[in-house]
Amino acid sequence: MIDTAILDPIAIFLLDTTIKTTLFMGLVLLAVWLLDTRQAAKRSLLLNWCLIGVLVIPIASLCMPSLRFQFDSPAPFSEPVIPFVQPVAASETTLTKSTPGLQQQRVYSVSGVVSLNEDSVEGLEIRAFPVERSNDLTYPKTDHTDANGVYRLDDLEPGEYHILVSLLKKKEIDGRAKTIHYPVQSQTLIIEDRDITRNFDISNDMYSVSGVVSLNDGSVEGLKIMAFSAKRSSGRIFPKTDRTDTNGAYRLDYLEPGEYRILMSGPEPEELEIDGHTMAIHHSGQSRTVVIEDRDVTLNFEPLGDARITGVATHNGQPVSDVYVSTHILAEDPENFVSLSGTETDKEGRFGLRDLPSARIAIRFRKTDHLGSGRKHWSKVDTVDLTDKKELSYMAELEMEERTTLSLGDMAPEFEVKRLDGSTFRLADYRGKKAVLIDFWATWCGPCINEISIIKRIAETYRDQGLEVVGVSLDHDEQALRDFVKKEKLSYVQVFDKEKARAISKSYGVWGIPSAFLVNQNGVINAPDLRGDRVETAVKALLTNGPIPAKN
Repeated sequence: MIDTAILDPIAIFLLDTTIKTTLFMGLVLLAVWLLDTRQAAKRSLLLNWCLIGVLVIPIASLCMPSLRFQFDSPAPFSEPVIPFVQPVAASETTLTKSTPGLQQQRVYSVSGVVSLNEDSVEGLEIRAFPVERSNDLTYPKTDHTDANGVYRLDDLEPGEYHILVSLLKKKEIDGRAKTIHYPVQSQTLIIEDRDITRNFDISNDMYSVSGVVSLNDGSVEGLKIMAFSAKRSSGRIFPKTDRTDTNGAYRLDYLEPGEYRILMSGPEPEELEIDGHTMAIHHSGQSRTVVIEDRDVTLNFEPLGDARITGVATHNGQPVSDVYVSTHILAEDPENFVSLSGTETDKEGRFGLRDLPSARIAIRFRKTDHLGSGRKHWSKVDTVDLTDKKELSYMAELEMEERTTLSLGDMAPEFEVKRLDGSTFRLADYRGKKAVLIDFWATWCGPCINEISIIKRIAETYRDQGLEVVGVSLDHDEQALRDFVKKEKLSYVQVFDKEKARAISKSYGVWGIPSAFLVNQNGVINAPDLRGDRVETAVKALLTNGPIPAKN
């Protein structure tokens, strides 16, 4: 069958008229030709084809009206049907999105007003990023505020979104005018079955970090400076970003009070000939920590030194490419801690870093390959002494470990381990009774500490609704764990065993913490590798919709 939505009624009418006109003119020409006695020799050859045309064309022409009625298409010149998107009577802003062969999906809008400490709120960019990445090339949905700061994002399907407000700054870099998208504020929201109003007030308690970048050599223009909040949730990260001007000056605005990591990316790498090989030697960037309380902060980046490290990363004597190499200065005082940006090994496993300080530094190698059912991880951590040295050659033999990755619907690995109170925790004891949220964490892990309030609230809120929370500590010191649990008044289950905790984390495919796994009442992974706000979202979904089935 032909879809009536794609048959334009005007096109059908024109086609019908054209065929009938052609038929009429053809009959006239045929009559003239038959009466011409000079064409008698050819008449017999073409007579049969003309007769066939005379019969077929009228039949096709007469069928056209019946085709229109058969397809239930509107009469010529009536209002055309709008395909795929139809208004819903209940709301002027709620649409139904339909794709042939798929179930209809309603779409909604997010709208609101932005207040900002600026002379004008016009032209701010508002974007909606789906938390679960979509293959739809129309994402992210984008709008710009009008003169009153009003915006509206339409055609959003139900789901979780990050709504990001950005300033568009014009800046001249390398002699060319460029537009910098400067993130100002973001919020996370969930669209269920209605339009949402979300306002942004960016007018109070905002500060800046500014300064100047100096280098040993090379241009200081166009270097990227980013501010990452130490306290953040899972999902997309929107760091405040700026680029240095011709004098190396930068400024990061709209920073709320709190702790930030300010990252200065080094200039483009320099190619040098070393031991007969051409290598890209990367200038070392810097990362420093600042705390904003109630005033603006000045932070300058100066050269730390002119030492250089070159080397090769191998495993079992074979070079390993695409290994990320990073360094930081060893310092007992946290205020003097400086992390240096890194580089990646080339296809021959070679790497090079320059502008390093003449001091003891930690050097770290890491690479992860995602396989079909797991991950392969290469790593090495070491200390090198650059005191009174200008150059160091370093050969890194990497360790490699492979772990299975758990996914939705997998059976959760069983385990038993000692609780802090001396009793034994067995995951199997909860089968058929309660769901279990397993939180892998440690007191030495900053991001873990930031998310403890979320885990604590979940444990207290859903304890009587069929959820048990267990913290699997990867701490090195049991007393540090006990002191923290007591100080923060954590009432949910805590387990500690150095050897078993490592084995448990390995069985769950955990490479980094914090990481939480939601196991349903049937012992099935209902949501893997959770962080931040997504933890509670997954818990609510389980308690509302019930457990998902195990994989076949």
